[in-house]
Amino acid sequence: MREGRSLVERPCAPDPGVTEVARRHAPDGRRTPAEILDRAAEEFPHLQEYIDAQCV
Repeated sequence: MREGRSLVERPCAPDPGVTEVARRHAPDGRRTPAEILDRAAEEFPHLQEYIDAQCV
């Protein structure tokens, strides 16, 4: 997902090492969980339906 986007535009996992690298390279990129979920819902509006369909 998100091919063609820079690394600072991609989310990182909650791994302390990865988080530290992200802080150094995108210090203004920190968001609250609510902001992350809102943006994810905007970018992937049918994600929940896709996930539900995989569970059938």
